[in-house]
Amino acid sequence: MLLQQAYPVYQSMFKGTKDEALSDVAPYLFEIDELLFEKVTGPLVSLKAILVMQSGDSMEKLCLHFKNFIYQTINGRENYLRFWDARVLNKILPEWTPEKTQDFFEDILSFSFINEEDDTAVRLIMLHGKLQKMKIHRNELFGSPIATGEPNQQSVKAEVEDKMNVQKPRPTRRFFYE
Repeated sequence: MLLQQAYPVYQSMFKGTKDEALSDVAPYLFEIDELLFEKVTGPLVSLKAILVMQSGDSMEKLCLHFKNFIYQTINGRENYLRFWDARVLNKILPEWTPEKTQDFFEDILSFSFINEEDDTAVRLIMLHGKLQKMKIHRNELFGSPIATGEPNQQSVKAEVEDKMNVQKPRPTRRFFYE
């Protein structure tokens, strides 16, 4: 797999679950850098549904945390909650309670995903228990979690910087891919 060659630090989100044997359809968490779009290219490569995350937590701790969200019981049936797909996460977050959203974000600094209609991206951060959604240029996907494109976003800049400074070590970019 092209991603595994470009980014050898990764883990299946199904590792340690009843679906561990489903490695060919499992979502994976990769540790990446800002060269993602240069390293992973080709006619059969699509990164439109990736979810980029910034966190200072280890890969193991992140996978353990997110396993709490993989399986959801709806009407007595167990279902996959495909939060690792940016299109799904973007739809489900507004439906969650603030408590569930806060729990999902835990020590995550931000989630970002590419907007499929244009050359922008969307960055999601939690501040004071509220989800903040910011539109950024795609080139800012690997920059600071603070988007500078919209004036009302400047008011949260100091708070996000404080949150970044509390996290040790420096936040690392990772993304989900299935």
